[in-house]
Amino acid sequence: MSRILLLGNPGTKRAVYFQKAAAQMGVPCHLWAWGGPQPADLTGILKIDPPLWDSCSLGGLSGCVGQYERELEGLAGLADRCGLRFFNHPASILELLDKKRCKEKLMQAQIPVTEPLAGAGGDVERLLCQMEERRIFQVFVKPRYGSGAAGAAAFRWQPKSGGMA
Repeated sequence: MSRILLLGNPGTKRAVYFQKAAAQMGVPCHLWAWGGPQPADLTGILKIDPPLWDSCSLGGLSGCVGQYERELEGLAGLADRCGLRFFNHPASILELLDKKRCKEKLMQAQIPVTEPLAGAGGDVERLLCQMEERRIFQVFVKPRYGSGAAGAAAFRWQPKSGGMA
C-alpha cells in the first residue's frame, strides 16, 4: 500500500490509533491537521477524520456543519486536480451528514435502523403525542444535519406525572 495522508486532529485517540495501526502495517502515514497548511505532497490515500468543533452550542451547529461541507467539497476538487485517492470519499461523508437522507438510504438497502418519529420537527407537543401513541417514552432527539452525535440528546418522558428529563 502507498502512503496514507490522515486529515485529522493531532493527539486525538482516532488519529493516534490510526497512525499506530499504519505503523504496525509498515505504511507511511502523514498527519495533515484540520486548519493546517495543505501538504506539498498529496500523493497516496487520504483518510478523513471529522474536525473538532470549538462550540457545543446547538445554535452554532449549522455553521459548523456548513463549514465542514464546504471543506469536503474542496477536498473532492483536490482529488480531481492531483489524483488523490480516498479511504472515505468526501461525497460519502456529505451523504452521512444529512441524517434523514442517510437513514432513507439505509432502509432502501434493507439495513435495520431505529424507527423514526417522523414529522415532529421541533414541535414538542407533536413529539409527545407520537411518543404516547406508540407507547415509547425514551427517545434520542437529533438535529437533521451533523456529524456523529453532535447535538443529539436523550429525552425521557413520564406521561402519568408529566416529568421530563
